[in-house]
Amino acid sequence: MSMKKTIRKIVKLGLALSLSLGLITQPAFAAVSDPNEKPYMSYYNITNPYADVDWDTYGQYKANLHTHTSLSNDVTGGANTYVSSMIEKYYAEGYDIVSINDHQNISRNWDDYASTHRPLTTERYTEILTGAERNGRGMVDVPLSNEQNNMMRGQHVLSYFTNWNANAPVTTLNGLFGALATYDQVFTGINNAGGIGFVAHPGREVTGIITAYGNNPERLSNILAAIFLKYPDAAYGLEIFGVGDGETRSDRVLWDRMLMQTAPYGKNVFGISNDDAHSTSEVGRGGSKTMFVMAENTVENVEAAMRSGSFYASAAMTLASQFRISNGVIVSGTNGEPAFNYVNSGVPTPVISNINIDGNVISVEGKYYHTIEWIADGAVIATGNSIDLMEYKDVINSYIRFQLKGDGGISWANPMLLELIELDFVKAAVKSFNANLQNGNNGNLKFVVTVTLSDGSTYEVEHTEKVKGGEKGSKTFDYGDYKVSVTWNDNNKVTKCEVDGGAAPIVPGQSGNSQGSSKGNQNQQ
Repeated sequence: MSMKKTIRKIVKLGLALSLSLGLITQPAFAAVSDPNEKPYMSYYNITNPYADVDWDTYGQYKANLHTHTSLSNDVTGGANTYVSSMIEKYYAEGYDIVSINDHQNISRNWDDYASTHRPLTTERYTEILTGAERNGRGMVDVPLSNEQNNMMRGQHVLSYFTNWNANAPVTTLNGLFGALATYDQVFTGINNAGGIGFVAHPGREVTGIITAYGNNPERLSNILAAIFLKYPDAAYGLEIFGVGDGETRSDRVLWDRMLMQTAPYGKNVFGISNDDAHSTSEVGRGGSKTMFVMAENTVENVEAAMRSGSFYASAAMTLASQFRISNGVIVSGTNGEPAFNYVNSGVPTPVISNINIDGNVISVEGKYYHTIEWIADGAVIATGNSIDLMEYKDVINSYIRFQLKGDGGISWANPMLLELIELDFVKAAVKSFNANLQNGNNGNLKFVVTVTLSDGSTYEVEHTEKVKGGEKGSKTFDYGDYKVSVTWNDNNKVTKCEVDGGAAPIVPGQSGNSQGSSKGNQNQQ
């Protein structure tokens, strides 16, 4: 006797959509492998920042979103810091997207700076935008960018797509306010102006030269998490890698600590990687870059991707072999996140080439990597190209993220937010069954049961089994929450098919594949 069961989903589960951000919460369904399993009783809603990406057709574009020129107050000047020098260097290095984030100054078009800062000529600006010497692969100028910085506390925020500036020159009253502004005040301004904000090099405040938080990452993560929840449409993420990972090596620790506080409320925190270059010699330091995955490289698509999270951070770094302790704090990393050393192996950094979600299983494809790690609440919980979330639900809370490690460096994907849905069984009913078992020399028993769950969703269990023809018999199938009892006579006619005592009527005078239904409905296959 052989048994075959298949599940046909009839779902009314609502998809939680956030169309303005391009995020899709996707219900994930389990499969049935034996009669005692309860399909769809537990699954994850997965908010995937890459949900709208067509991995087969979209391009990947190399970006630096934290760049300084001679206009910044901490740049000493010289030909290697001029606007034209910096932009030409990024263009020559193959970047596709660049923003200028001078301290206390909103960026202008690259040909629209004072002559003392040596802007591009309008002709050259057009050539770079349109991809001269690069077969038409232009470089996008991210408009209205800034580094809003508190000079006293070291609280720096990268802002984009907003002409609001807390950091006007300190010679003015507004400038003095900007120089003293807190994270909360800066994000208030960005929010009110409709801009995008990312926290710059936050780890330096924990383990680096700035000690405003007393080497206390928990305190800083608490403050930032509260701000991200307060301003979800302005606070989008933070630098998780930068400055060669020297003084900012607690950035990933803060990232996970923030996610542990924001993800339960549906707020993601995206990660970017930048070189924070202040001269041409620092362009691309640490192999830092952020890879945008878009249909086309345009200003509009860049802004949409920054808001949706369809990009990933990358750096040409490998794990450092030595740890260093300062003031009782592991400055080469905490919570199992050691520092990285720059490698110049000639091997490309890992590339994420596909992300697929099938039920509760997330699968990743890529290039130039040897390990994929899956991280929840700051800990690596699994390795490999895929993860079945249900197998790790005891250690997963509200998010999962993954990182690819290779000989040429590391790439960090943006997190996926998770919501575990656990439903209760409500009822089951026989939808249909075959009244005549005869099929050659053997009988063929088949029935379909519709199960209703506590959220109103339903699914169907279809059961097929061979039985000996010409002999009467009966069998009960135990599905845990309900049982199906079937009885047939020696004429191969089903006389009873019921769920928990609810008899289903037989349709008299029909044979072959005729069906009956549990509530008086008659179905014909």
